[in-house]
Amino acid sequence: MVRGINRHIIEIMETENEYYERAVLFVRPEHEQTQYEILHSAAKKMLRQTGSPSVFKKKQRRGAGYWLARTLPAALSGALLTAVLFILI
Repeated sequence: MVRGINRHIIEIMETENEYYERAVLFVRPEHEQTQYEILHSAAKKMLRQTGSPSVFKKKQRRGAGYWLARTLPAALSGALLTAVLFILI
């Protein structure tokens, strides 16, 4: 149970960001007496600076050619080393 919490909250409905519909910001207790216009403009400025969140970046799908190019050199070097050791021993 939570009780005794009193916070000043600013809710921005127009975020001007394609990813976010609205933002809810909690004002620090030492700035609760600051004018609403100053807090609101600081909140809008902060929201304008945010870009797309990194968790929404699409994962790259890599095809068989990518994995073949990554594993082929290792497989060939292993085969070459095995052949050289087999011939020498």
